[in-house]
Amino acid sequence: MQVNFFEVFNTREIAYLIWGAIVCFIFLFLKSLRKDFLPVLKSLVGRDFVRVYFFTIIYVSFCSFILSRIGLWHTSMVKDTIVWGIFAALPMMYSIMQAKNLKRYFGSTLKDLFQITIVLEFVLGLYTFSLWVELLIVPFTLMLGALIAFSGKDEKNQKVTKLFKWISNALGLFLIVEVVGHIVGHFGEYWRVSYFKQFLLPLTLSVMFIPFLYLLVCFARFQETFVVLKIRIKSPKHLLYTKRILFFSFFNNIEGLNRWRQHVFRGSYQNRTAIWQSVREIKEAQKREEKPALVSIEDGWSPYIAKDFLTGEGMSMGFYSDLGGGEWGVISDPKRVNGSGSGINSTYSVFGTKLVATSLKLRLEVADEFSVGDADFLFARLTEVLYLKVFGRDIPLDIYANVILHKPSVFEEGFARVIIDISYYGNHLNGYSLKFSVIHREHVELY
Repeated sequence: MQVNFFEVFNTREIAYLIWGAIVCFIFLFLKSLRKDFLPVLKSLVGRDFVRVYFFTIIYVSFCSFILSRIGLWHTSMVKDTIVWGIFAALPMMYSIMQAKNLKRYFGSTLKDLFQITIVLEFVLGLYTFSLWVELLIVPFTLMLGALIAFSGKDEKNQKVTKLFKWISNALGLFLIVEVVGHIVGHFGEYWRVSYFKQFLLPLTLSVMFIPFLYLLVCFARFQETFVVLKIRIKSPKHLLYTKRILFFSFFNNIEGLNRWRQHVFRGSYQNRTAIWQSVREIKEAQKREEKPALVSIEDGWSPYIAKDFLTGEGMSMGFYSDLGGGEWGVISDPKRVNGSGSGINSTYSVFGTKLVATSLKLRLEVADEFSVGDADFLFARLTEVLYLKVFGRDIPLDIYANVILHKPSVFEEGFARVIIDISYYGNHLNGYSLKFSVIHREHVELY
């Protein structure tokens, strides 16, 4: 039986196929781009990836079978299932590998699935324009989205970003009005059970796909851990025993496994007692983070609360952990200061003992003084927030001014000391490191 291409794909999908083919053609036939594109393409079709794709197809086929048994899937929906697999399942598979917090990732994924934008996307997909119009709309919307993402990275481009967003909203509103107007005029054509099933398909498949995503990330993280173990543990028998312990201890606790892997090079795991002890320490630390113990202000701060003082300001913190020699601590990922040069970033660190933090430090690193921009004022904003979190009141004007002016100083603030310090790199760019520290009187420097 002959199948009409335009009956299988609508004009928007054909436009995506045409532009996708054009992009692939450019990457394959331009030598300068082919050098970078071919290695990426080869890695995506490598043995490990093909194995994952195979199991993904098996799992999605099983989900489709289950949905067909309850009347929510039919062979006519094969195309929609493939489209969902390419544009939803694959991005979810790649993004989960980058997720640092699985609970937050899955929570965000489920939240996104039930937003009003899902309904709007479905409505917009019910009616498409002629092919030549879609061929213009597809690259324009993709380019507009890229411009919004690029300009939004720098606060200097705030006005330009607003303009791009206004154009995007205006275009979206125009498309919605056009599509809704068409649907209202042809309501009888769209009031069908088949369209309702088509709307539910991506939602149900995405929800059913979550267990597979968890198994996938479990497999990847255990593989990474076992590779590290082969370096640290030479005995095959002890290696096998360690793998079993880790699997049964962390199969439902991937964050605990990630933490264990990060510290595998810090200790000796050549006997069973050491392995069990390391696993127990990780689980105890997670319990402390889940229910932080109260710490008297006379002794310091709870490290599991203090490390999150600046998360609302974009500081990404890791785990508060044993640094050796009785000292515990955590340092944030460097955060680039918006509105400044690329060589300017800030970090936040917390140090102390196992149960009590006694040292909180903010640091601004400026590689080039001439590209500092608003970095000093934005850093001063971080010091305001930190001071408020620690002392429960606004930062005094003299402390704030000294931060802005880079004036080294020490302030006694009851149970803690506030220290402002600056050191210069001594290079031709006049780079410097500005530090704002809150040191509790119980703090003991171990180094």
